[in-house]
Amino acid sequence: MTTVSVVDLEREFGLDGSGLSTSCKQNYEADRAKNQIHKGYEKIVVMVGLKYRLVSAFKFADESICHDLPYFVFLLNETVKRYSRVDLVCGDSGFLSGANCDLVVGVGGVSRFYPKRGCCLRLKGSKAWRVVFEGVVADLQLWFEDYLGVLMWRVVFRF
Repeated sequence: MTTVSVVDLEREFGLDGSGLSTSCKQNYEADRAKNQIHKGYEKIVVMVGLKYRLVSAFKFADESICHDLPYFVFLLNETVKRYSRVDLVCGDSGFLSGANCDLVVGVGGVSRFYPKRGCCLRLKGSKAWRVVFEGVVADLQLWFEDYLGVLMWRVVFRF
């Protein structure tokens, strides 16, 4: 219900995963820095509008899956259901894949997934993958302006 007022205005989204403490005495980021096992945390993956900072979709992760990549399709589909347009999707390197880049292009958007070390422009079968990296090479400053929206909402939500 909270997204109804901005359904035509919000067009750029960012996503990330984090751990929610099951106890008020735990801190996910501090424990993560110490490389401790994350018992006592519930993992959640969230997609948020970058302009109005409203959650467009979220999913609590299965205990057996430790990375964020498998949740992208669900988050993107839920966001597309709720908003009239998706022009930009930003995420960290955990969401980078040719299939995810293709999905974003399929809904009419541009993806800004932070490149992983050792990635190259060639990925067979995915033109959208190449577009992500050509954007980095062509205008690094503009690419990072789009991508930094993700970092800003992470600060707001303390992810």
